[in-house]
Amino acid sequence: MDGKHLRVGMGVLAVVTAFALFGQNPALAMDLNRPRAEGAGWFNNFSGEEVKFGITLTFDNTGMPQGRFEYFNTANGLTARGKFTQTSGSTPNGNSCTPFGPIVSSLPSATLTGDCDDGTINCFSMEVVDGGKGTDGVCHVNVKSDNDTATHLLFRGKINIRNTQ
Repeated sequence: MDGKHLRVGMGVLAVVTAFALFGQNPALAMDLNRPRAEGAGWFNNFSGEEVKFGITLTFDNTGMPQGRFEYFNTANGLTARGKFTQTSGSTPNGNSCTPFGPIVSSLPSATLTGDCDDGTINCFSMEVVDGGKGTDGVCHVNVKSDNDTATHLLFRGKINIRNTQ
């Protein structure tokens, strides 16, 4: 292949890539009009046990959630890893957590539900609240045998919920 053919080939590749990423129905890009949530941190559950977690949630063009979660209870060793399912969603102007300290019902939240990598269906659900610097929290935590409906502030970490481009 000479230099002219290489330049033409690269030009065609650039045009095809642009359509794949920015066209009417982009094949490779996530839907920027859907909410996204990400976060990691730790909190003490209702039993005073330290729990660490991490979440990443986006949606594809068809509205299907894309993302993963990790959960680890340091006291009893319970670990859960998996991917989010169709029931995951976000509420930009409110949450269902019981008000606790700076966590009030008007803060944005995401309700996350997922299946574990070990094949357990609906083994993970948690509502995360983006309260801004120092006021993020979680509630309605149900992971396998850990069930906790209380609202908890994060001791360390950050939750970010974005509903705009």
